[in-house]
Amino acid sequence: KTTKLAGENDEIIVVPNSILSTSIVRSYTYTAFSMKSHMDIDLNTPVELIKTLETNLRQDLASLEAIQQDETVVYFKELKRHAIHLEIRYKVESPTYNCRFLREIQGRVNTRINHIRNDLSIRLAYPEIFQIVSSIYSHQAWENERRKETAKELS
Repeated sequence: KTTKLAGENDEIIVVPNSILSTSIVRSYTYTAFSMKSHMDIDLNTPVELIKTLETNLRQDLASLEAIQQDETVVYFKELKRHAIHLEIRYKVESPTYNCRFLREIQGRVNTRINHIRNDLSIRLAYPEIFQIVSSIYSHQAWENERRKETAKELS
């Protein structure tokens, strides 16, 4: 059996029910698919648009803090937004825009990704999820290395 989820841009994502059993796994699944599908932000994206997205994220995080008793809703909403901002963090380079806030969000996402990578029970019970999360993490590590090399070349 499968479940249909609405991803970014309202596309429909079909996910096996076997990997929708816990709120953490459910939200990581959502993030993994969202990250892969949300690729339309690039170096040409206007800074104004990025600032709008940041404002939206700040509002979302504020509302999340008010509903933390519902863990599932919190993970879904927060990680869905994180997925968009991970793309911004990696795709957008603008000397006129301060990315400190996005770096802070990135750190919070990495903490959660590490949590699921290091949780042996999740790895054993949900190998599909572990694979998706690991591939995202590897991509991030690769991007970080590439970024360091670019910085060296520019200096």
